[in-house]
Amino acid sequence: MKLVEVVGAGQDTTVLDTACAWVRRIGKVPVRCGDERGFVVNRLLIPYLNDAVRALDSGAFTVVEADALMRRALGHPMGPFELIDLIGTDVTAAAQSMLYEASGDPRLEPADGLLRLVAEGRLGRKSGTGFHDHTTPSSRSTA
Repeated sequence: MKLVEVVGAGQDTTVLDTACAWVRRIGKVPVRCGDERGFVVNRLLIPYLNDAVRALDSGAFTVVEADALMRRALGHPMGPFELIDLIGTDVTAAAQSMLYEASGDPRLEPADGLLRLVAEGRLGRKSGTGFHDHTTPSSRSTA
């Protein structure tokens, strides 16, 4: 990953500047952020993924439709269900649970569809199936 979140809660700016310079020296891109739950990426990404699963559970669209839409309409490199399968449904559910426990916000409680896949052992790419079937080159949807 090219991005490194440099956390600076109450730190001297010299320390943060030094950390950012080191991150650049190793070929990565530093992004300063505060010491908040989930920092920046997970604080934005994990609820987005959870909302996608909830919307799928409501029947609003199919896995394939949602992934294609986010890639084509918004220019994302992959759709939410492709990304969950890459991360792992279990890892995504664990991150979602940690954010929920830290905040108590009902929106952050892991979606039933995500927990169901974890319980079924459909962990994404690492198990061969998740929202998609990764056992064949065509990666057809299984959800």
